[in-house]
Amino acid sequence: MQAANTGESFFKPIMTRWLSVLCFLVSVSFFLQTYDSAQVKITLFYAGLTALAGFWVSSLIKDRANIFTRRNFILLLPFLLYFAYVSLSFFLQPYQAARSESFLRFLLSSALFLVIFYEYDDKDIAGLIKAIIFTCWFVYGYGILQIINNYLVSGVDPLFWTDFFGKRVFSTIANPNFFADFCLFTFILILSRWLLTRQKSLLLLGAAGLLNIFFTES
Repeated sequence: MQAANTGESFFKPIMTRWLSVLCFLVSVSFFLQTYDSAQVKITLFYAGLTALAGFWVSSLIKDRANIFTRRNFILLLPFLLYFAYVSLSFFLQPYQAARSESFLRFLLSSALFLVIFYEYDDKDIAGLIKAIIFTCWFVYGYGILQIINNYLVSGVDPLFWTDFFGKRVFSTIANPNFFADFCLFTFILILSRWLLTRQKSLLLLGAAGLLNIFFTES
């Protein structure tokens, strides 16, 4: 489901790798000098997806690609209707200033969907899933370190905020509930990948994800 042009865009390799790196950075980034790591992640989200959208628009202009085809319109119709509904709701309802940040996140998420829809093929999707799995080794691993620190050997976690949520683990996601969401979503990808490859290390990684979910107490 690509744009109506021939050849591969100069920007496509950049876009496919950019999203993988962004996924890793948003997931593992946290700062010791602030408790508001969520805002750090949101800032990375804004900067990374704005750049990704810029790469894509530049690619379309450079290659003179036509994305406004009848076939694309039919395939995108459910998304377009939902996008129109959310956009009209934002402009017609009150408190627009207070809701502007969430609307901006919606616009960037929509741009991400369109980039993947037009530019990613099976190989690119597989690469992105590998990047997510690579990220999970780091995020799950630190979660298990927190479990060991809380229940087995106190002091093995060097970070000063390890007991910020009591016994609940939160890893680099910095919130137990968000961490549980991360583990659940990525566990499904890991399980799907295992069904395709039967790679034994994925079973170990999936078990680590389930263990982390249990100790988030979410």
